[in-house]
Amino acid sequence: AVVAFRSRRRGFPSRILTPLPFACPFCTARLLATCPAAKRDYLRRLFHLARPIRFHYPPSNAHWRQWSGFARAVGQHPFLLQLQRPTQHLERSQLFLAFAHSLREGEFNKGCRASGQTITTTLRECALCMVERGLRDPRRADPGQHSLDPSFKAAFKQWKHFDPAPRPQQAIPNSTVRWIADHFRQSAQKRCRVIADLVVDGKTFGKYATFDLIVDRWPF
Repeated sequence: AVVAFRSRRRGFPSRILTPLPFACPFCTARLLATCPAAKRDYLRRLFHLARPIRFHYPPSNAHWRQWSGFARAVGQHPFLLQLQRPTQHLERSQLFLAFAHSLREGEFNKGCRASGQTITTTLRECALCMVERGLRDPRRADPGQHSLDPSFKAAFKQWKHFDPAPRPQQAIPNSTVRWIADHFRQSAQKRCRVIADLVVDGKTFGKYATFDLIVDRWPF
């Protein structure tokens, strides 16, 4: 049986306990039968603790929140619990590709189209949330498959090909850093003095660090 605890958001379950192999009562009984008697209560308690948190949503993951909103909008559970059969791979992959196209059209970024790299990262994070819970990766037909399905690889390649080339970052000139340090350090406002410390610190220890700038006279 499927045990569901209803959430306050649109009536979708906040946690779902499904009869996956590890949660099968017969499997649990066999594992407990082969466990030493002194450790059975310990193992039974661990099984009980693992069940309620199996399908908790990761609320801190912005990529997962986007996918959850899309899945609910099309009438699917974010974990695709009804599409976990091996024969339902095409349904899972088509739904994930539709989500990728919605990202490309800018539906989750105020109309701004997502780059190919952003879409790749978003789908990878969402698929990881599913795989960590014992569910299937919609990007792969087989759980043991190393590479992505050709449809995903072709879409990612096409989007990255049409994305504009990244603009190179310019380093802040040393003269600008010296001027900020000299003038902001003398300011009466604490925020200006902190800005001076951060700029000098970032210039000295950052990606474009140059050690010809003497910072000993600016204590941090």
